[in-house]
Amino acid sequence: MGSTRCAFLISTAIILVLITRSSSAPDAATQALINNICGQTDDSKDCQRSFYGDLYSDSMDAKGLTQVALALTLESASDTRIYLQKAQSDEKRQDVKNLYRICIQQYLSLISNFENASLHFAEEEYKLMISDIEPCERFVNSCQLVMGTKVADLGAKNLHTKVLVRMSLISGRLIQGS
Repeated sequence: MGSTRCAFLISTAIILVLITRSSSAPDAATQALINNICGQTDDSKDCQRSFYGDLYSDSMDAKGLTQVALALTLESASDTRIYLQKAQSDEKRQDVKNLYRICIQQYLSLISNFENASLHFAEEEYKLMISDIEPCERFVNSCQLVMGTKVADLGAKNLHTKVLVRMSLISGRLIQGS
């Protein structure tokens, strides 16, 4: 029952974010929040592009930006996991297959943590949400560490996911501080 409820809440949040995207520029307060959040990531331009592509309103507070960041992170992590599983399936060398297995496990952990974070967000349990998000950068870093430069596309996917994780963490902390 609990996992069904969680899956429903997450699916609903993602659908709402994806369907109701805003087409105009954010207002000054929203822009200031985005600048603050993105300035604390490893790639502020990627962060800004991600937010701008998925704002569902011209005026959003930290809570709204956190909702966007959570949904984007889940989407990116799921896409990366699928990419890794396909690459592992296509790989002939057993040693590299084992490395893919490690990355897949790291991304499954990240997805699980973000599903929990999304549930805690919906329940307005922001301290628990932050606790769910905090270890997730480590999951991405672990994948990058074991794969190194063996798969060119994976480095870019890991960097993007890491930016999204930071966006979720920073915006979530802004909610907690307000």
